[in-house]
Amino acid sequence: MRSLKTALGLGLIISLTAIVALQWWLVSFTFRKITEDYVVSRLQRDIDMLLGALSFDYRERPQLLLERETQFDDRPFSGHYYRIQIEDRVLRSPTLWDQDLRFGAVSVGERRQLRSTGPLDQSLMVLAHGFRKQGHTVVVAVAEDVSTIDKDIIDFQRKYLLLSAGLLVLLLILQQVLMRRTLRPLGNVQRDLQGLARGDIRTVRDDVPEEIVPLVHEVNHLMQLLSQRVERSRRMVGDLAHALKTPLTVLRQIAQRPDLGHHPDVRHQIESQTETIRRRLERELSRARLAGSSHTGTRFDAARDLPALVEVLRQAHAVRGIQLSLDIDSAEPWPIEREDMLELAGNVIDNACKWARSQVLIRAHFNNAALLIVEDDGPGCEPSFREQLGQRGRRLDENAEGNGLGLAIVRDIVDHYEGELAFSESSLGGLGVQVVLAAR
Repeated sequence: MRSLKTALGLGLIISLTAIVALQWWLVSFTFRKITEDYVVSRLQRDIDMLLGALSFDYRERPQLLLERETQFDDRPFSGHYYRIQIEDRVLRSPTLWDQDLRFGAVSVGERRQLRSTGPLDQSLMVLAHGFRKQGHTVVVAVAEDVSTIDKDIIDFQRKYLLLSAGLLVLLLILQQVLMRRTLRPLGNVQRDLQGLARGDIRTVRDDVPEEIVPLVHEVNHLMQLLSQRVERSRRMVGDLAHALKTPLTVLRQIAQRPDLGHHPDVRHQIESQTETIRRRLERELSRARLAGSSHTGTRFDAARDLPALVEVLRQAHAVRGIQLSLDIDSAEPWPIEREDMLELAGNVIDNACKWARSQVLIRAHFNNAALLIVEDDGPGCEPSFREQLGQRGRRLDENAEGNGLGLAIVRDIVDHYEGELAFSESSLGGLGVQVVLAAR
């Protein structure tokens, strides 16, 4: 979707350009119209003067009696001309020399204004009018060379176009400055949302335009509800784990009762299962404490969070003496929820520790996407069974502890981030798990 700034800017550019272009055309048209009207009014006065000076002698021959010298008596092709047609006779101004004016037929009472090409390719404004005088049909036409006026108009239009273009540029610059100042609060909201995604802040500031205040309040309210629900879930998990410690202690004491000495297999099963539950509770409590040190929306920092998680799992599997090696090639926080990554990495590494004989290798890397590789030196998994790994509640070996949900949770998180989960043979001889998560 196009940004708000781009949409407003493009709309304003189109509007300003259209307004400036329309204003330039209107001013140019008005200037030309006023100039042409002035020339036509002057030509009309010339027609009136010529019509008044026209008379007929006793033989009905036309004669033009001008009281004073006019522009029509100037040098030939001076740019001022007249042509008087009385039926089949024509009177022409001396300035026309041997040329003539072309304007077509004009009837009595008709007034015609047109542009024509005159002597020496002059651009003429021609005004012709038909009259009835002393029983004769008279057509008086006058013309003026407007080439100089046309050049002046074109020069004015060019200069005014440059002025309009400069004004448009100044308006666009002013518009950009005003838009930046107007949309600056939205930039603050954007930075707050980015900080919210990184976990640097917990709420978005509300010093924004009143149109988006409801949106900011809804975002803050949603984040508050989400944090409360996550925190409540963590407390419930912790409370449940602590509540189960006492019954587990009672079960272990029951297993030590003398009357179970005759049933060593029963005692062994009780002790084994209670110890498994105890280790699982300790592991979940430790992971809950790790996740609980930050609020919702915090990014996963591999350099800080993975060593703490690995240490928790190393203690959980200390009885078996599993060696965990960690290789982190990432110094910046990952754009992934910390709780999600702790859950994912904890389940993958925990599963590797269950099956490893002595060693688990963990590698973490980020370059446009998060990459987590966990390898163990356990018995591995046949290629034909690898597709079944991660199915909820499905376990390929019932002898190992667990309920088959660990890798299923991993697959759910991977699907949520539209990532990839792949199983292969590890370089240590066991199972290799590779997780790729797209950056959010």
